[in-house]
Amino acid sequence: MAVTINGSTGVVYEDNIKHKLGTGDDLEIYHDGSHSYISDTGTGYLILKSSETQIQSSTGEDMAKFHPDGTVELYHNNAKKLETISTGLNVTGGIRLGGNNAVNELDDYEEGTWTPEVKIETRAASDSPIDNVEGAYTKVGKLVTCHGKFLLNGTPSETSTSRAMEIHGFPFDHGYDWDKVSNNVRVTGWETGNTYGTDIYFLLRMLSGYQYCRLELMQQSYNGTRNGSVIMQDNMQVVFTFSYITV
Repeated sequence: MAVTINGSTGVVYEDNIKHKLGTGDDLEIYHDGSHSYISDTGTGYLILKSSETQIQSSTGEDMAKFHPDGTVELYHNNAKKLETISTGLNVTGGIRLGGNNAVNELDDYEEGTWTPEVKIETRAASDSPIDNVEGAYTKVGKLVTCHGKFLLNGTPSETSTSRAMEIHGFPFDHGYDWDKVSNNVRVTGWETGNTYGTDIYFLLRMLSGYQYCRLELMQQSYNGTRNGSVIMQDNMQVVFTFSYITV
């Protein structure tokens, strides 16, 4: 037995599974044997409210609004903080994730493109031309993650064990005050007859106070890194990802 409560006709008992409230069955509450439902069949919002004195008070604070078009809004202290939109989420005032002693804040989110530029240490970028250049980034608060790739167009003449291979063009300034390394890099077609041989792998190194990163070499037999320009040759391809904190 279900109950219909109508503002004009009062309480009506019906032989169905739905409890109905309002004029024209505006609100239905029911269980279909598998799931529970609260269904707003009217044209307005489905609103959840709270009150310090009574939960049913119409003067209480809004907690959530469910729109007929599918949009959902979440509130704090009666102010909207988060809503779903066609492309994802729209955040007002940031999302704060609290821990015991620290709070992290999502200030903003941004996606875009950037153009990697290759230089040999102390040389101009025009001495190391590149083709098939692509770059994309994601910025969440101050955390920037960059993706990129390029193909070396020609073998530079200034490669040596004393010169680093540098990647410039960061979309945002590098804010680290200490060195950072990453090995999320793939190099194909590099010069295997270089001074350091083939027993090497590659990493990206970001230096404190500099707005670029270096492609450096690691050897199994050496405790440290080597300058990467010695492996540069025509048609060498580099694909990489790195993250850093901006200022």
